[in-house]
Amino acid sequence: MNKKTVIQSLKAIAFTGTLMFGIFTMDNLASASTEIKSTDPTSENVITTSEEVESNATVNEEVTTLSAEALPAAFNEQAVKTNVETDTTVGAAQQKSIIPKNPPVMTGKPDEKVGNVNKENSGSLISIGIGGGLVESIVGKVDLNIIGGSKVETDEGKKTTGGLVQGDITNSPILGDTHLGVAEGTKIETDDYNYTHGGLVVADIDDSIVGDAHVGVIEKEKVETDEYEWSHGGLVIVETENTPILGNIDTGILENEKFKVKNSDGNNEQPGDTEQPGDTEQPGDTEQPVTHRTTG
Repeated sequence: MNKKTVIQSLKAIAFTGTLMFGIFTMDNLASASTEIKSTDPTSENVITTSEEVESNATVNEEVTTLSAEALPAAFNEQAVKTNVETDTTVGAAQQKSIIPKNPPVMTGKPDEKVGNVNKENSGSLISIGIGGGLVESIVGKVDLNIIGGSKVETDEGKKTTGGLVQGDITNSPILGDTHLGVAEGTKIETDDYNYTHGGLVVADIDDSIVGDAHVGVIEKEKVETDEYEWSHGGLVIVETENTPILGNIDTGILENEKFKVKNSDGNNEQPGDTEQPGDTEQPGDTEQPVTHRTTG
C-alpha cells in the first residue's frame, strides 16, 4: 500500500470520529436543554401557578368584600347597644352619686306621714326607740320619751299629749300593747267629741297573756259630746278584764263618776227636770174667781 492511500484512510477515520463526536455532543446538549427548560422557574408551570395565585387573590378579595359588607350591620348594632348600655350606666351612676331621686333622709321617715298627718310638732329631752331583731320578737316595739310632748293635727282632729315619762310597748307576745305614763296629760279634739285625760301614774295593758288591766293614781278623764258629758276620777283606780285568775275587777279609792245628758240646745239637763206625763193642765180645770156678796 502506498503512502498516499494510508494518508487518505487516516483522514477518513479522523473525519468519521469527529462527526460521531459532534453528533454525540449535540444529543447531550439537547437533553440538557430539555431538562433545564422543564425546571426553569419561568416555565409554563410557573406561569400556571401565578395564574392560580392571582385567582386565589381575586377570591380572597371577594370574600373580604362580602365579609366587610355583611359585618357592619351586626357590628354596628352591637356597638350601638354597648354604647347605649354604657351611657345608661354612666347616667344612672351620675344621677345616683350627684342627686338622688328621693330625699336622703337618715333620721326619720317623713314619707310615711303623708296622707295621715297634716301638722305635727314633737320633742323630748330623751327619746329611745327599740324595734326589730330578737328584742322585738320577745318584748315588742318599745318607745320611751322623758320630759316630752307632741301635738298632731289630722283630717279627723287634733291630739296633744305630754308628760314627765311616756312609754309604749306594742305588739309584745307577753305584754300586748302596754302604755305607762308619769305626770301625763292627753287632750283630743274632733268634730264629734272632746276628750281629756291626766294622771300622776297611769298604766294601761291590752291583749296581754293575763288579759286587760288598768291602774291609775290621782287620775281623771272626761268626755264631752253633743249628747252627754261624762267624767271619772279617783285617788286610785284599778280595773281588770278577762284575767285568768282575778277575772274582772273594778276597785277605786276616793273614786268619783259623773254623767249628764244634754238637751237639743246643747244645755245640760238635770235628772228630775223633765215634765212627767199627766202633769199637763186639762181644759176646765182652771180655777174660777170667787165673788163675795155684801148685804146692806
